[in-house]
Amino acid sequence: MAKLFIGGKNSTLDAIESKLNLKRIYLSKKENLKYFKNTNFKVEILSNLELSKLTNNANHQGFVAELDFTYSDINKIYESKPKIVLVLDHIMDTYNLGAIIRSANAAGIKDIVMPKENCADITSNVLKVSSGGFIGINFYKVSSLNAFLNKLKKHSYW
Repeated sequence: MAKLFIGGKNSTLDAIESKLNLKRIYLSKKENLKYFKNTNFKVEILSNLELSKLTNNANHQGFVAELDFTYSDINKIYESKPKIVLVLDHIMDTYNLGAIIRSANAAGIKDIVMPKENCADITSNVLKVSSGGFIGINFYKVSSLNAFLNKLKKHSYW
C-alpha cells in the first residue's frame, strides 16, 4: 500500500465524492472546512509550504487529500470480465502514464494492467497529471504480461 497525495480543489472533492480510500484532508485555509462539514474525514490545516511539500510543489490550490493506494487483485478481471482491458508496457514516464490514464477514462476504460517491472508506478504525480482520470479505474500489476494475456485468451477474451 502506498501513501499518495492528491492536490487541487476539484481533484480532492472528486476523490471524496467517488468514495476513494482517503485517510486525511489537508487544507491551507479554515474557510475551506465548509466543503468537508458533512464528511467523516480527519481535516488538518497546514501552511501552503507544508502542502507544497506533500505534493512535490504541484499546484494544490490549498487542498490536498491523502490516499492509501493499492493495486487491485488481478483475479478481479477474470471474474468481472470487463469489455475492454488496457494493457501497458514500458511506460516509464509518469507524465505519459498520467495522460494515458486520463485518455483511458475518457474512453470508458476502467481496467489498466501494467507489468511490475519496466513501467512507472502510480504516484502522486501520475494522479495529478491524470486530472482526476484515475477515479473509477482499477489498476493491476502483473509479473508477466505474456502469461496474463494467455490467461485472458483462456477466459474467452478473443
